[in-house]
Amino acid sequence: MDGTKQVSRLRLERISRGWPIRSLAEKVGVTAATILNWETGKTLPPIDQAIELSRIYDVPVRELFSELINARKLK
Repeated sequence: MDGTKQVSRLRLERISRGWPIRSLAEKVGVTAATILNWETGKTLPPIDQAIELSRIYDVPVRELFSELINARKLK
């Protein structure tokens, strides 16, 4: 690793749409802190909310969370 932090696909999708974290949180029905935890990989969303994010972004769940899931496997 080169020491730089990888930006999650989840965060990239939100930023590419120009959505503030609070806006996405309202769409999903969670707090901004929860979205931040998901984007940083601190926690993963329950399956129903992962599916909702997939629908909102029109990106398959597997693609949306692949690097976060893989990073957790390495710990």
